[in-house]
Amino acid sequence: MPGYLIHLASCYPGSLSSQSFRLGVEAPDLLKGYYKRFGLEGARSKWESLRIPGIPRFDRFEKRVQQPELKGSTDGLHFGPSSSPDLTAFWNSLSLPEQYSPFWRGYLWHLATDKVFYKRLRIEELLKKKMATMQRGKKAYEKEVSQLHLDWDRTNSLVLSHYPHLFIPLELQELDVIHFVEDKNFRYISEIILLDTIDYLRKFDPLSDGIMNSIQFILEG
Repeated sequence: MPGYLIHLASCYPGSLSSQSFRLGVEAPDLLKGYYKRFGLEGARSKWESLRIPGIPRFDRFEKRVQQPELKGSTDGLHFGPSSSPDLTAFWNSLSLPEQYSPFWRGYLWHLATDKVFYKRLRIEELLKKKMATMQRGKKAYEKEVSQLHLDWDRTNSLVLSHYPHLFIPLELQELDVIHFVEDKNFRYISEIILLDTIDYLRKFDPLSDGIMNSIQFILEG
């Protein structure tokens, strides 16, 4: 999945001034990180300590945070695998007032950003090609996925250098989830496509009306 800094950089300028929206952008990965690091009750405690008005209680996520995110499902915090979240299932899970909430708009933008980057960078296609030319099996696949994660870590310095207005929020500093691999030996990520996609996504305001139409337009492009 794209790193936290990619998600934050891909937001419309000014939208991150809304703490509720920013926490929505962080939420799918942050909640998963809390659960993996601290377990269910620890994740609940961490999330509740972050909550401000307009942000749902942990109970809203308790079932999904424990679900695996498998292809062909709409389970988990990403409503399916992060490479292909079901945006329609997510949107339809919200009440009408929630669809206008900055928090849930941020959550939507996170899922849409995941889907756009996997599509534009052709991550799944590249993984399949790589697996077709090497020893197959679970261990080989996991090794390539770890290489992909290293690629995402390689993007952090790049993103900060191009978008110096970004900052690492305290909750991400505490969780220690943003790592820096300084070389640019990308195996799955094109620097040009990465930065071009960030710049493109920054043109769309997730807090505006018609955001689902905008997302559909982006994905069809």
